[in-house]
Amino acid sequence: MNIQSSFLTGAWTNWFGNLTCNAIVVDAASEEDVSNAIRYARAQGLSLRMAGTGHSNIALVPNSGMVVVTDKLKGLMAHDSAKRTVTVAGGTKIRAMGDMLWEHGFSLTNQGDIDTQSIVGALSTGTHGTGLGLTNLSSRIRSMWLVDAQGELRVLDGSDGHVMRAACVSMGMLGAITAVELEVSPAYHLHEWIGFMPYRLAAEIEDEMNVKFRHFTYFWCPNKKSERFISVNGVIEEGETDVACVRIFHPEPIEVGELEKYTFRRRYDRSYRIFAEDYVPEFDEMEYMVPLEVGRDCFEDLITSLHDMFHEIAIPTEVRVTAGDDNYLSEYYGGPRRAISLAGHIKQDNSKLFAACDAIFARYEGRPHWAKGNCMTKVRLQSLYPRFDDFVAVRREMDPEGVFLNDYLRRWFE
Repeated sequence: MNIQSSFLTGAWTNWFGNLTCNAIVVDAASEEDVSNAIRYARAQGLSLRMAGTGHSNIALVPNSGMVVVTDKLKGLMAHDSAKRTVTVAGGTKIRAMGDMLWEHGFSLTNQGDIDTQSIVGALSTGTHGTGLGLTNLSSRIRSMWLVDAQGELRVLDGSDGHVMRAACVSMGMLGAITAVELEVSPAYHLHEWIGFMPYRLAAEIEDEMNVKFRHFTYFWCPNKKSERFISVNGVIEEGETDVACVRIFHPEPIEVGELEKYTFRRRYDRSYRIFAEDYVPEFDEMEYMVPLEVGRDCFEDLITSLHDMFHEIAIPTEVRVTAGDDNYLSEYYGGPRRAISLAGHIKQDNSKLFAACDAIFARYEGRPHWAKGNCMTKVRLQSLYPRFDDFVAVRREMDPEGVFLNDYLRRWFE
């Protein structure tokens, strides 16, 4: 490719439409395109950020240098039935992977309820699903193809555990990940049960349900507006508030006993069809992960201390649990955590709500989801992530000139 002929100077905009930047935009169609773009950016002293779907509602991508779009880097590149792994191009959307893997007898072991992200974007920000016995997506990486700050391809396979542990959740700061090998599961189906019940009942049963079922999560709906957000208008008795939309997924038929009266929906289908829901990109989200043992206390503190704030927002708050792992910047480093995700409307100023929630999360050692709103400082991050400084050391070694940093990331990781 003629490197400069592929450049388009214009605007890049994220999935939510709330972040835009004017930069050199490269629509990469190959690993060579990515390498050439990096070499050009480095030679010109430009910052460069990789863009998947742009699913983050914070400024991980925007910069005034270069944005490399990965939509054309897609597809299944290889599969290994014996190792139970698949290799996919970095820009492949999670939604596209469902059928692709199923044809070869595989499924992702876990995934979230939104599947519009590119696989590398989801991996690089520590995106997770739910399940007390299941880790987040990045913990399934077995090797990756990464173009470094000199434009050279490196294959990371864990033989240098220090670099690999940093690269699995790295927000694109170590280089451009063009492909990943993932450990997957044999193709499986899931039963789904959704029920609407008083929040206090959901809180009472959640510990038991997290152990009993493969996946358990709930959305707390403090008012009628938040109930309507998840299309349950009319399900709850008139005048009732503080309800929970409970979602259970399990390979075997789901028996809920006396909870059956709260049933809203049952389904049975391929796993990837059960996991994902369609969401309109209208929410401005903050999500923190707190240690499992204080998760309930943290949530009770939030909804009690900020009761009036929550009763003004129209978007429910999601609660779920995921197992721990050992990736340096994983939100789940060191053990299982409870994720608490709250949101305001994307067109509103949610800074007051987020600041108030952050102050409570800080009391419970909450770690932020890297692709969502937060109020972090470098000092706080260093206290929350035991291997934070190790990650920064790897980043400086891999990219000493900071090609892959933008202003948002530089304040923490330079």
